[in-house]
Amino acid sequence: MRKVIVPFLLILFVAAGVTTASGQWRVLGTRDVNFRVDHDTFPVTYKKGDFRELKIAVVKAPVHFDRVMVTFRNGQTQDLEFRDLIEPGGETRAIDLEGNERIIRKVDFWYQTDSARKRGKVILYGRS
Repeated sequence: MRKVIVPFLLILFVAAGVTTASGQWRVLGTRDVNFRVDHDTFPVTYKKGDFRELKIAVVKAPVHFDRVMVTFRNGQTQDLEFRDLIEPGGETRAIDLEGNERIIRKVDFWYQTDSARKRGKVILYGRS
C-alpha cells in the first residue's frame, strides 16, 4: 500500500506546486514511460487550447527526451527544445510557443526512462 501512496503523493505535490506557483498552469495530460523508446501523443481537449507556454515535469524515474513536437489546430508544428534528461521532481523551464495561432491540437513525445527498473511519469502543463 505504501508503494502506491508515496508515488501518488509525489505526483500530487509536483502538480500542486506548478499550479499554485503561477495560478494559471493547467495539466494537459500525464503518461507513464518505460525504459524502451516510446512515442505517446497527448491530445489537448480544452475547448480553448490557446496556450502561450508549455512546461514538462517528471516524477518517479529520470526521463530522456528524444523529441517533443507540438501540433497546432492550423496544422503548423513546433519542436520544443530543452535539456534531454529530466530527473524525478524536475521540470523544464516555461517554453514559449511561437506565432499567433497557438491553439494546440496535440503534443507528441518520443522518450524513455533512464532506468530499466522504474517507470517514469511525465506531466504536461499549459499556460494561457
